[in-house]
Amino acid sequence: MKNEHLRSHLMSFLVILKRESDDVVGILEDLVHEGVLVKILLEDSGGKFGIFIPHVNTNGRLRFINKGNWSIARIALSKNLVEPNRLSQQYSVNGRHMTVAGKNAWPAFKLGTTLPDGTIEPESGVDAYILRALSSTLNFTYHVVPSPDDAWGGRQADGTVTGIIGMVARREADFAVTFTGITENRESVTDFTFPYIQGKLRLFSRSPKEKNRALAILSPFSSMVSIRA
Repeated sequence: MKNEHLRSHLMSFLVILKRESDDVVGILEDLVHEGVLVKILLEDSGGKFGIFIPHVNTNGRLRFINKGNWSIARIALSKNLVEPNRLSQQYSVNGRHMTVAGKNAWPAFKLGTTLPDGTIEPESGVDAYILRALSSTLNFTYHVVPSPDDAWGGRQADGTVTGIIGMVARREADFAVTFTGITENRESVTDFTFPYIQGKLRLFSRSPKEKNRALAILSPFSSMVSIRA
């Protein structure tokens, strides 16, 4: 199993460990990314196993916590044990406090008053309403921090990453919210949600005027051609 597998939300893992494998649990806590579906069966005694599932606490640290026991006397593992409930893990972040990178981009997002601690209260905009809805639905609190260079940003030629994209890439913010274009450059350092709005560009030009047909018979010839009767 490769390390990148422990970052994939598309795979599920059931890890069965012997009693003396407590150190493996600690290693997995450092390797597994939030949202990856992993369950551990840790041998206890007499054919019994403790069931451990990943839990992210309010400071963002992933830990495996005991959620019950399973006995080898049971002929088969239950479907719920082998196939963890993806929805229950992905639709709550357990009351964590999030740092959100933001930038003025009206009408999508408008920053409001700067608070004494340097954070900013979102004032209005579609993304501000989405942020509040996500906070309520996914069970987290947040504060918004503006981009220091007031830019959307991206990866530069020297390897640095600017703007709100850079804040997320450097983990100075948990995520960014504002109207941001998805480009290959930015996707190389951050992940994006599925777009909820798409813009379209159109090019307009004036229709050409119809040419005078009086001398149309001469139009195939250049000015260097002389016509003699």
